[in-house]
Amino acid sequence: MLGIRSPLAYLLVFCFAMFEGPLFLGFIVPGELATILGGVVVSEGRARFLPMAIAASLGATIGDTIGYWMGRRFGPRLMETRPGKWLERTHFTEAQAYLKRRGAWAIFLGRFTTALRVIVPGVAGLAGMPYGRFFAANVTGGIAWGFSMVGLGYVAGAAWERASKLAGAAGLILLIVVFAFFALGWLQRLVAQHHEWFTRVAERALAFAPVAKIRARLSGRAGPLGAGVEPSTALEIRLVVGLVFVFVLGSVLGVLFREVITSGSDELDRRVAESFARSVEAWLVVAAKAAAALAIPAVVVPVAMAVSVLWYLWRKSWDALWILTIGVTGAFVIGELVSLAVARPPPPVAHWATPRTFSFPSRTAFLAVVLDGSLAHVASHTWPGWQSSVRAWTIALFVALLSAASGLVLGIDRLTDVLAGIALGGLWLAFTLTALSIWRRARRRRRHRRRRRAQRERSPE
Repeated sequence: MLGIRSPLAYLLVFCFAMFEGPLFLGFIVPGELATILGGVVVSEGRARFLPMAIAASLGATIGDTIGYWMGRRFGPRLMETRPGKWLERTHFTEAQAYLKRRGAWAIFLGRFTTALRVIVPGVAGLAGMPYGRFFAANVTGGIAWGFSMVGLGYVAGAAWERASKLAGAAGLILLIVVFAFFALGWLQRLVAQHHEWFTRVAERALAFAPVAKIRARLSGRAGPLGAGVEPSTALEIRLVVGLVFVFVLGSVLGVLFREVITSGSDELDRRVAESFARSVEAWLVVAAKAAAALAIPAVVVPVAMAVSVLWYLWRKSWDALWILTIGVTGAFVIGELVSLAVARPPPPVAHWATPRTFSFPSRTAFLAVVLDGSLAHVASHTWPGWQSSVRAWTIALFVALLSAASGLVLGIDRLTDVLAGIALGGLWLAFTLTALSIWRRARRRRRHRRRRRAQRERSPE
């Protein structure tokens, strides 16, 4: 969109603002994104501010009016459809309560919140709000939203060139990190709020024919899960998720192996390394060394031991020790074996740190993924619950990505080295956690059988 000119830019902003509500496009591409980009186009001199703001305001007002009349005329029937039932499970109750609490102000204020902006007009029509009250709030809210969003894009676009000159490429790296932080936070909230949807997807995956055959064989034969006993749904879901991760990450790792061996990625690695070499500044080097320190043996081993001891003192269980010992020790061994097998020399110039003998895969990325993933697994068992688990894994992912990227900043890893480290770490972590889930299940079954045998021996004939 940033490459287009008026009047096409006006038309696109108008359409995005109008259709995000009636067609529910706002859940996929928020209307303010297109409107802010329209402001950036204005700042570049390829469109005018007033027509752009009017296009955004008109689109928003007309779209909400369509949503209002759809809710008023077809609301009950729409709620019986599949999208309507999904809305009722997710955002409908929130929008209904907000409308009841705020009245016409909900139309004005809801315009600045994506989920409410999409749903509130239809809910207002369904609730029978008088059109006069709706119209007044809709017009004022649409104008305020259109002019403010285009103005925000204009200011951001005008300041972008000046800011990029002041901050340099390193500032852009920091901006990417901040964006990744907020994007992962948004993703964490999205996943945490849709537990039921993920459960249904997992149950459908369990009903898939190949998976169903494996389940039937597990339930009908003696094996590591016990003889003739149906394994729990939770364990089945973990097995399916673990196997999917093993397959996907194994495929990615295979592609990276091929590219490295055939030197197909040399040009891409060189360009990325040169861009980082030009952008590195002193403060960024300090930050990268701090992030890399989270995945060195001198930090990894004490952290693993401390968490294991604390877990034992709290839960009287050595499960954390097994998880961290197997995961971290295996990561050290596998990383060295793969490095020796590929024998890829480090980048020719390591700018800010001493490289290892071989760089593929990135040991920093590999250890970061394994350690942070193992800690997230322990945390999700310490504080059980869907939202707590999602939060723990989101934090682990963010920290692991920071540590993995540090090798690029310091010049000791290539891009493909880092990607291979992430893929290999995820592969080993998925394999380890899946195997430990099966082992714990088998251990519980053995204990259960021993207790039942002891009860039968104590009971009278």
